[in-house]
Amino acid sequence: MTTKLRRETQAAGLVWGPALAALLLAGLLFVGGRPALAHGVSLEAGQGRAAWVLAQYSDGEPMSFAKVRVLGPRGQTYQMGNADASGRFCWQPDQPGQWTAVIEDGQGHRGQVSLDWTGGDAPVASQRGGGEMVAQPLWTRALLGLSAIFCLAGLVFWLLGRRGAAVDKG
Repeated sequence: MTTKLRRETQAAGLVWGPALAALLLAGLLFVGGRPALAHGVSLEAGQGRAAWVLAQYSDGEPMSFAKVRVLGPRGQTYQMGNADASGRFCWQPDQPGQWTAVIEDGQGHRGQVSLDWTGGDAPVASQRGGGEMVAQPLWTRALLGLSAIFCLAGLVFWLLGRRGAAVDKG
C-alpha cells in the first residue's frame, strides 16, 4: 500500500471512527433498554349503577385519555371510547356476565381487567388487573440489532486502522 493511500485511509478512519462509535453507543442504548425501567399499568374495575374502570401508571399518574375497548361476556366489542383526564371510564352493561376492559395509551402501555357484572345497583368489591409493555414489532428489533452489528464492526475496523497507523509511525 502506498503512503498516500495509507494517509487517506487513516484520515477516513479518523472521521468515521468517532461517528461509528457514537452510533454504536446509541444502538446499545436502544437494544439494551428494558421494559422494567418503564412504569407499568395498574387497573381497577368495579360496579355500582354502572361498570367502571380506573387506569393508572404504576407511579400513580392517571392514564389520561387512553383508548378503552369494552368486551362483552361473549368476547364481542361492546363499546369503545377514551378514559377521562383522571383515567376513569364508565359503561352500562346490557347483560350479566364477565366484562373485560382493555386500555391502551398508544405509547406501548396496555392493560386488561375483567369484571363480573351482576346487574344490581349495590356497589360490589372492585377487581384489579395488571398491564404490560407492548413489545416492539419484530422488524424494529431486527433493524436495531443489525445497526448494532454494523456499528460494532465499524468500531472494530476503526480500532484496527488506528493500530495500523501507530505501527506505521513507530
